Amino acid sequence: MLLQNRIVVTIHFTIKDEHGQVLESTDNDKPFSYLEGTGYLPQVIETAVNARKIGEEFLLSLSPEEAYGYPDNKLVKEVSLKDIVSNNSLVQAGAYIDLGDNDGYDWVVCKKEDDKVFVNANHPWAGKRITIQIKIINRRPALNAEINKGIAFSEDMATNACGPNCCC
Repeated sequence: MLLQNRIVVTIHFTIKDEHGQVLESTDNDKPFSYLEGTGYLPQVIETAVNARKIGEEFLLSLSPEEAYGYPDNKLVKEVSLKDIVSNNSLVQAGAYIDLGDNDGYDWVVCKKEDDKVFVNANHPWAGKRITIQIKIINRRPALNAEINKGIAFSEDMATNACGPNCCC
């Protein structure tokens, strides 16, 4: 994890697929914050944001290679329900599950049939050309707690963090 700048960046964004369908968007009153250099966002997005100033708004068009890559067939599996480390009643389409092999992937249940579960660890936008409208809201030094956890806190939490009611 490269955290040279130790900066938290806050943005508003709208992500659309190649057909103009909105895949994800922040609300105007709920921006998204990320810790630079953690690999949470594709590098091309971080680089584009870093080249701009607070208040700037811009559009990025990204190929699958630049964004989330292409689907990998090795990240689609059929597993036995009894082999899943989870409460079996919670295993349903859309649920994230642990396969118990410490592989580092977030497996999502695609469907469940009898004692079989079909899972996929590909990013949901893998293989898609996407456009991202981004507005840079803020940049600030990361808190030690954010650096230690490898995540950015929301602006509200960061403002109130490490005070009397801190939950870091």
